Amino acid sequence: MGADKAYRFSVRARKLLNLAFSLMAAAAALPGTPFGNLRHASLASLWFGFNFHWLPIGFVLIQSQLRDLVPHNVFGSSLGTMVGVGAIFAVGVPPLVGQLSDYLYTPWGRRRPIIFGCTILNLVGLGIMMTAHSYAQLFVGYMWIQLFANAAGAAYAGVIPDVVPNPEFGRASGFLAAMNMAGGLAGVGTTSVLAGAHQLLWAYVVIGAVTVLTMIPALVASRGEGMTRIQHGPRSPLMQSVRSFVAPLHSGDFAWPLSSMTSCASAMRTSSPRTGSPSCSYPRSHLESRAA
Repeated sequence: MGADKAYRFSVRARKLLNLAFSLMAAAAALPGTPFGNLRHASLASLWFGFNFHWLPIGFVLIQSQLRDLVPHNVFGSSLGTMVGVGAIFAVGVPPLVGQLSDYLYTPWGRRRPIIFGCTILNLVGLGIMMTAHSYAQLFVGYMWIQLFANAAGAAYAGVIPDVVPNPEFGRASGFLAAMNMAGGLAGVGTTSVLAGAHQLLWAYVVIGAVTVLTMIPALVASRGEGMTRIQHGPRSPLMQSVRSFVAPLHSGDFAWPLSSMTSCASAMRTSSPRTGSPSCSYPRSHLESRAA
């Protein structure tokens, strides 16, 4: 009964999202579409998908699965290792992919091919995690999504500056923030409903569907980005290039938001293994029925 309820909920949610984002994509696809609210919402839609993706995985799903895959006395160290290694990908991948997408030139734009390819490849990692029967498999799946979801996010972060005219930046930022918040709330809410139906791992299916559905209007609304080829400047010595690459991390205006975000993320990650989430207290065997 619980599984049937969870399935009906996920189907209904997918239909509603599909309708909403289809309307956004249709409006954004019209030639000469100005930056009205609908196009702003379309352009920011994938931020909804990414937060719907990351919050349930980081705070509920991997903790719940780990409780059934490793002994209680090594739960903390196993979780810490997984999250710590994943953080290396989360920190290292975005600047590298961002640099690549700055100079990529294709008939489909600079950012959009990376967003599309990496979002689709991310589905493989979600499948690996959903079907994990060992810590090693869960670890590999988590590293996979850290690589490809962060790569897609890095390219996507450059879309708004590429596409939105300067007078519209403030409104674009507002839509971005709203999509982030709404995606996180929807992701955690969906996970809670599925946990109540003892089908928590079906959250991976819903997460995959939502990321793909929210990608479509974003790609359509950003059509035309990256059509001008950017020329590389004069080649610099290797160490000078490395110093220039990492300089924004510790100097200039960018260092202030980076340090504050790092502090917030560290506090959240430090507290989550201790406090967890109500859903995390259930072992996986109680949260889903598996066929023998």
